[in-house]
Amino acid sequence: MALAVSNLKSVQGLTGATWKTATLTFDASYPTGGYTGVAALLGYPTQILAFVPTQSKGFDYDYLPGTDALKIYQQPGTATAGASPEVPNATNLSAVSIAVLVLGN
Repeated sequence: MALAVSNLKSVQGLTGATWKTATLTFDASYPTGGYTGVAALLGYPTQILAFVPTQSKGFDYDYLPGTDALKIYQQPGTATAGASPEVPNATNLSAVSIAVLVLGN
């Protein structure tokens, strides 16, 4: 299984870019380095210009345009300082889904 998209809706922007909203549902085996192929999965033939998760669900999210990957990080505990660590390889995230707002072309 892989990253799944549902509730995908599009609105054409004034500059030729398209805004989309969607629900992303993760799978039972998170891949180190993140989920790849996100632009095509959301229907963008070229690129994603902005990726905004509208929910946290206890994680941090980072879309990397250079590799077209969505990385997921564990939020550190309140007593822990420093950067959030990436979710370990093969972590089951199948119970996690988030709403996103995306701009691309």
